Amino acid sequence: MEGNEILSPANDGGNKGGEIEAKDKIEYDIPLRHAEVMPQFPGGMEAFLKFMQRNLKQPEDFDEGQKMVVLASFVVDAGGNIVNIAIDQKARPDLDAEVLRVLKKMPVWEPGMQNGRKVPVFYKLPVTFIAGD
Repeated sequence: MEGNEILSPANDGGNKGGEIEAKDKIEYDIPLRHAEVMPQFPGGMEAFLKFMQRNLKQPEDFDEGQKMVVLASFVVDAGGNIVNIAIDQKARPDLDAEVLRVLKKMPVWEPGMQNGRKVPVFYKLPVTFIAGD
């Protein structure tokens, strides 16, 4: 063999296309940060906002104009369930607990899709509490 000679890979005659088939069957155990089709609350964004407004209890001890944000994260699993809920940015204990309570109460979502398969997808949700009149 000369130093510049390029040889084709050895072919043992078996399992043609096996490697391609394996790549086609990618399992999505680790939640994706973005999917081709992102998970969706049943009824869409408008229904999601109504659900949050109906279920979140506003604090009564806010001063006028006061605003606090709780940043939550969760995974919408391949079955559309909300799992692995965490509070990433805390406001105060009662508000953090309220966001957790409402997230645990959510209905099943339409799961995310990647390459035609249902997949778990990571989600971040800022929840803003604002003092009303």
